[in-house]
Amino acid sequence: MAWRVYEGYEEHFHYHHHNVYLESEYPPDIVWCGRVFDSASTKAWATRLSGRQCVGRTVFSASWYLPGDHSLPHTDAVSSGADANRQVAFVWHLAKDWQSEWGGALYWCPRGVYLPPVFNTLVLFNVGPDTEHFVTQVSPFAQGKRLAINGWWTGPASTGKRVVRAPDQIDAGGVPIEIY
Repeated sequence: MAWRVYEGYEEHFHYHHHNVYLESEYPPDIVWCGRVFDSASTKAWATRLSGRQCVGRTVFSASWYLPGDHSLPHTDAVSSGADANRQVAFVWHLAKDWQSEWGGALYWCPRGVYLPPVFNTLVLFNVGPDTEHFVTQVSPFAQGKRLAINGWWTGPASTGKRVVRAPDQIDAGGVPIEIY
């Protein structure tokens, strides 16, 4: 894949990480994965789960956070057009054998929760002005690859507060789902 450095320095926010955003540069498995996330059935699932209209375009990318990479506190509440308001964010962690002391964790500011990248974990959250989060800096001593698939399901509604307040933890057939 053609990993590129993306960095920006804006007032109160900056980031430095490696991503692949162009579908034309994805290998076949990532193209297929993007189609799964963008499928009508996946969008319907995200809509039911979140209480948001996830019927727009799915914004999808692959990321590789190398030592020094990070993203400072921000919300994902950005409009990309009339029918492309970010509704639900997703991060599918694909970092095998990642150690939490290597950093690269999602830090969920509303509850002060540190969520290290655990292999095959899918993190979802409704996007809104109150969903500030960041990715902690990856240590120069990191020995693995902090890989992830990430993006947003979009829809026509403006991004606002949560529609549904879920329990803090639910059991899905022996698999715990934690709600932060």
